[in-house]
Amino acid sequence: MIEKLFQQDQLILIKVNKSFRCGFFNFLMPKLTYLGSVQFCILLSIFAIINIDSSQNLLISLLCSAIICHIVKISVCRVRPFLVIKDLYTNKIGIDRYSFPSGHTTAAFSIATSFCFLLPHFSVLYIFLAVIVGFSRLYLGVHYITDVFIGMLIGTVITFLLNVYM
Repeated sequence: MIEKLFQQDQLILIKVNKSFRCGFFNFLMPKLTYLGSVQFCILLSIFAIINIDSSQNLLISLLCSAIICHIVKISVCRVRPFLVIKDLYTNKIGIDRYSFPSGHTTAAFSIATSFCFLLPHFSVLYIFLAVIVGFSRLYLGVHYITDVFIGMLIGTVITFLLNVYM
């Protein structure tokens, strides 16, 4: 069962990584992927705390989801797909050693979910941007679809629980 899931993971990644390849995405995806970076998260958190009432939950959810993501990542130790699959298109972006789960996607969905609580009128935009971050991780060949999906779950569920029960 796990072997079949891993094969599906590879097939989906290869399909996304090769089928959507174009100059526009080659330019855009390496930039959009940084919407889930540590630097962006810190800057956004500072901005939100200064400018938006009740935004401390954004920082708390980012920290909690990042800790959970890191614990899972070092427990699973899943090797990056570009080290396993030949002929993936990759961009030279800063990454750590392991791929499961996607930290950028976790952060992007933690931010998106937080902003859905803070400024709900633009919820569709926040979720769309978080999905684009997840897609960029596949496009760049640094994550499998399950890495992105679990990152999405961690970021969303942790943030939802913190906002509902705090």
